Amino acid sequence: MFSLTPLVFRSGSMEPSIPTGSLALARETSAVEVQVGDVVSVLRSDGSRITHRVDRVDFAEGETAVLILKGDANSTPDADPYILSSVDRVVAHVPYAGYAASWLSTPFAWVVGGLAAAALLYVVVRPTSLRRESPVRPGRHRVHSGVAAALVAVVVVPGFAATQGTEAALNDTAQARAVPTAATMVRPTSFTCTDSLQGSNRAALLSWPSVDPLYGYRLVFQSEALLGQSRTVNLPAGTLSSYPPAEILSLLQNFTVSLYSRVGEFVSTPALTRRISVTSLGSNGISTCVTPGTVTPTTTAPLAAARVAPTTTATAPSTTPAAGTTTPVPASTTTAPPVTSTTTTTVAPAPSTTPPVTPTAAPPPPPPTSTTPPPPPASAFVADGGSATSGTTTASVAGNTLTLTGPDGTSLYSRTLTPSARYGSGVVFSTTGDLYVLADSGVSRIVVANGVATESAASTAELPADIGALL
Repeated sequence: MFSLTPLVFRSGSMEPSIPTGSLALARETSAVEVQVGDVVSVLRSDGSRITHRVDRVDFAEGETAVLILKGDANSTPDADPYILSSVDRVVAHVPYAGYAASWLSTPFAWVVGGLAAAALLYVVVRPTSLRRESPVRPGRHRVHSGVAAALVAVVVVPGFAATQGTEAALNDTAQARAVPTAATMVRPTSFTCTDSLQGSNRAALLSWPSVDPLYGYRLVFQSEALLGQSRTVNLPAGTLSSYPPAEILSLLQNFTVSLYSRVGEFVSTPALTRRISVTSLGSNGISTCVTPGTVTPTTTAPLAAARVAPTTTATAPSTTPAAGTTTPVPASTTTAPPVTSTTTTTVAPAPSTTPPVTPTAAPPPPPPTSTTPPPPPASAFVADGGSATSGTTTASVAGNTLTLTGPDGTSLYSRTLTPSARYGSGVVFSTTGDLYVLADSGVSRIVVANGVATESAASTAELPADIGALL
């Protein structure tokens, strides 16, 4: 009858003027009649309702207005303008009454209201014979009927009222972009087992150097007994040593311990291993290293390893004396003319019945051959603080950290580099558009496809010619 729309405020950007849970009444109004400072309720493009105060009117002509709204508790106006011909302008509100109105709009309240209405109607219309225990004047009966009808209206009507929820939305909208990247987890560079003391007991202390501050570590204790069980221990980031757990000390046997770097459920591979031995049982168990010391990864020969020149062995000729005499003649010494070295050959002359054999000097050894090719020019690689691009992606090196970005500047990949004296940063683009990282321990290739960067080890036999020429 009054063209009013009830609104329940479900959030708090209109506080303190309109608290969360308030019940407000709004009347439909032409948008061109709205003034700055009015509280209006509008529908957003996603269909949800927003109720904010008019911060400014950018346009009002004919039947259309462009309104900029802002919550009282917000520091900035809403991001989008509202182009409207009509709005619901708030004319009154009651703090916290919206909680009751919202409850009355629930199915449970409908059932309660229906039962209450049925009970009240029964009081009004029940048979006279059941009600007349004492004389009642007609006027009294009319009063009871009026009260019952009013109670029916109070209980039933609010229960079915079409209240609408509205947000007094805080400026909490954010946009995010997730870029999945592929990376190779780096394992520790060594794994050490040391016989030490844990309290008053001897214990095998397992330790390793830090790989990355964000990496945790995983130790897998595998029993060497037939049908032996394994035990996995996950260690938090920053943990660089550990003793065998109590479960291991309860088994009198040897164990192979494997060490992995770990982030969540992702682990490095392959693992470094050490062997320990449990030599007594129970809480006083003693564990020792089968072979104390440090183990390092088995690495392949560096790609820039020296080419070993073939070894040339010069053998001095020998002369065997002929038979026919039992008295040896004193040996004579003949020295070949020096070229780059001097070769001395001792020859026993033949008996008098056999002509002596002329000794022959060994040929001089070939000149030494350089076993290490010259290093590639430093300009071939991205220098620290510099960058290079393939046309679609850009590789930058800063502080021994490689960062690969897309054409829009979005970071696609990042990893720590280990510079070498031969290759520097080792970062270089191939003519194929792929990025290669050369190091003394090997070559890896980084390929970008569909916005995802993937790094993998590269075989020297499969390298492009321009990359192979740098080795």
